[in-house]
Amino acid sequence: CIHAVGHLIEDHAETAKLPLRFAANKAIEGDHLILEKLQLDENEKEMLEHIVCQMETERGVDRSAAIADMRFDFIERLCEQTVVKPKESKERIRSEKIDRILTGKYTAIPCFIVIMILVFYLTFNVIGAWLQGLLELGIGRLTELADAAMTAAHVNSAVQSLVIDGIFTGVGSVLSFLPIVVTLFFSFHLWKTAVISPVWHS
Repeated sequence: CIHAVGHLIEDHAETAKLPLRFAANKAIEGDHLILEKLQLDENEKEMLEHIVCQMETERGVDRSAAIADMRFDFIERLCEQTVVKPKESKERIRSEKIDRILTGKYTAIPCFIVIMILVFYLTFNVIGAWLQGLLELGIGRLTELADAAMTAAHVNSAVQSLVIDGIFTGVGSVLSFLPIVVTLFFSFHLWKTAVISPVWHS
């Protein structure tokens, strides 16, 4: 339709120093100012009206809506030819698959339970227990050295008992739980960083 109108008004648009496609669009819309500048004769006006009526019949809408549709069609074709959508990376595809499992309707709670069991097992039976054993061994060795040094120095028995039994043994028994606490919170931090945060931001 625009090509037909453009062919019809080509000479007039050149005389009026108007861009051909712009003039054709405005002529179809019935812009009086542009039509006056084009100075079409009666036959050309009738042909223009016939082309516009045929366009409205084919598209089933009025001329303004038809022009809008053609503009959107042109923009869509232009975008299809120029816009390149990046392909999803393998890492993102893998992450989405993991997210679907970890946040699935029927799989989320079982996955959470399994991960929590694994975290507590590693904390209290593997990593945390091993670190706790090392710390207890170190505190025990330090207590023995301090006890031997105080005995050799003939420190008062009450003071020696306070230091060895009260400070080293008492505080040491509390500090022995530190590796378990650190391991547990570190595991929760890894869980949040590696699983929960990516799910929230996906």
